[in-house]
Amino acid sequence: MVNGYIIPEFFMALKKIGKIYHIRYFSLDRRDTLLTTGETDREKAIAVHDIFMAKLKYLRQMQRRRIALGEVPGGAQGNAIADIAVHTQRRRKRYTFDEAFELYKSHVSPLPENAEKNFYRFAKWAGKRYVDEITPELAYNYLLENYADSAGKTWNNNKNSLNAIFRRIVIPAGLPASPFANVPGKPNKGEHQRPFSDEEFLAIFANADLLWRSAAFISYWTGFRQESCFRLGPSHIQDDIITLMPGKTARFNRSVRIPVHPQLKAYLQQLPPSFDDTFLGFDQRKRSGGAFSRYFGELLEKLGIHDTTEGLACFGSIRNNFIDRCRRAKLPDHAIRGMVGQTSEEMTDLYSHEVESAMPLKDLPFLKLKP
Repeated sequence: MVNGYIIPEFFMALKKIGKIYHIRYFSLDRRDTLLTTGETDREKAIAVHDIFMAKLKYLRQMQRRRIALGEVPGGAQGNAIADIAVHTQRRRKRYTFDEAFELYKSHVSPLPENAEKNFYRFAKWAGKRYVDEITPELAYNYLLENYADSAGKTWNNNKNSLNAIFRRIVIPAGLPASPFANVPGKPNKGEHQRPFSDEEFLAIFANADLLWRSAAFISYWTGFRQESCFRLGPSHIQDDIITLMPGKTARFNRSVRIPVHPQLKAYLQQLPPSFDDTFLGFDQRKRSGGAFSRYFGELLEKLGIHDTTEGLACFGSIRNNFIDRCRRAKLPDHAIRGMVGQTSEEMTDLYSHEVESAMPLKDLPFLKLKP
């Protein structure tokens, strides 16, 4: 009893002093006590409050038992309360966006395609310093503001990319869950990229600068996406077999295996010396950003190669050309699956490390390049 009033077993409430929320509670020895949460955000303060309350309730139960057994006099657990108060006040490290992305990179290899670009584009839009400031509402509003009018695939790709990053940093960053975890997806209207004809590819090859010409030629004989073309290096080839884990499908932790066509082998051997461990490291321009990516689209526009009723025209159209040629050459479906690494029957449904059935790729006719 305090001042003539019966006090419940323990009492807690949040009290804001200045900008900081504090927990007001009656301790085990019935003292009216104030403990700072160290938080200015009410939701985070409530989370600290709830954890503290659970610990205090447990200690109260333990106190009763020990008093009943005559082990300790009432209120002898004051030090324990002090201990959990200190623990509650101990601040978790807060991760900036830069620190969070470095943490994410330590958990994935290789880095998924566009992960870094998507993460920093979101960070710039959010305008927050720490990743624990990102709420599900903020995540949803980002997609709504930037991709509401985009194709479902664009919305979903950005959502899934950011969710994959946040899921890896939930525990160290002190997040209850990824803020993108429950953001709804959008229906995909089924927009597809069309294959280039060999005539269109030859026009691209003849007019592109050496870097993009070489990337296109690698894709023509491997079906690689743009990211994999620029990452391919000598270390990925052994006994004329390419083994590489595409960034797009790194989450499956499975590599693709592709026989090296003789025309591709000869082409790679005559490239200029590289400055890094890739075949295309002879050109040191930055490989990310709008200016770099726009080059190929502007080249297609210049050549009059456009989207058609069959689908979109883009770098990925070279990959579609590769798949079409493999099918026309009657390579088994599972062999194509093993080379292009896609996961549905339409996009080829399972990965395969068996490469023998893909060896007929090496017998496909050479592309007749113009001198």
